[in-house]
Amino acid sequence: MKLLTQIPLKKAQNQIDYTSKLLILGSCFAENIGAKLDHYKFQGLQNPFGIFFHPLAVENLLFKAVEQEVYEEQDVFDLNERFHCFDSHSSLSSISKEELIANLNKSIGDTYTRLKK
Repeated sequence: MKLLTQIPLKKAQNQIDYTSKLLILGSCFAENIGAKLDHYKFQGLQNPFGIFFHPLAVENLLFKAVEQEVYEEQDVFDLNERFHCFDSHSSLSSISKEELIANLNKSIGDTYTRLKK
């Protein structure tokens, strides 16, 4: 009796190694994989805008990074004494509008830099 399903795998052409510059975007699965890669000292930028579940949110982030669009005051809003942005996860929210905008723009720059590598 076979209790395992055998799945034949082919070796991928582009292997990840310690010189790879990784950009890991997505859900909590991406967070867990990113944490494991970080533990083993891989060079990865993981969810610079926090966890995203919707593919359109990932697309918007990548578009903004490639176009090097910057965030400004009109892109953030105040709710419950914290500043938020609809383009990012609430983990990036801040009590300071300026700090949030600076963090968002740093994330854009970091993502752009990683995409160029």
